[in-house]
Amino acid sequence: MTRSSGSDDGGRNALTVRSAAPDDGAMTTRTHFDSLLGEGLTVDVEAQWGAGFLDGRYLPGRPSWTWPELARPFLHGADRLLDMGTGDGAWLRALEPWPACTIAYEEWWPTVPAAVATLRPHGAHLVVCLGADDNPASERTRPRLPFAPASFDVITNRHESFDAHEMRRLLEPRRPLRDATGQR
Repeated sequence: MTRSSGSDDGGRNALTVRSAAPDDGAMTTRTHFDSLLGEGLTVDVEAQWGAGFLDGRYLPGRPSWTWPELARPFLHGADRLLDMGTGDGAWLRALEPWPACTIAYEEWWPTVPAAVATLRPHGAHLVVCLGADDNPASERTRPRLPFAPASFDVITNRHESFDAHEMRRLLEPRRPLRDATGQR
């Protein structure tokens, strides 16, 4: 299957799915789409992330870096770390040893027990709270994160939406926020 855009919005809101059959040029049928959608809707996403059904169907490229290689240097000399949207805590575990005060937050209740089991024995604290609105949101519809201003030396974020003003509020002045691309 290939994806292509056919709208004036740069393809953000349009998806055209074409058949993988060579030279047929036909669009896949609505029935095929409904079948795939139906399969996705029956997957148990309450147990962990529930994406196991994608094994062998989705093969992402590998970046030239790893999350620990990218993030770990920023933890040297830090006293307070916030990990945004920690999921089950596995990626935060990969960054050990942590600063003395390490806090992670997660909003998706099905992963909270796994995060507690992963992080608590290693001294990290877990806060269950709503994260930011999606990055392009023009208005705030969610409360601020429940931390005082300048609470953290470093904030890590692999994939969570964030509000840049909120990150500025939470970071000690002149300290880094690092996302999964290494961008500041």
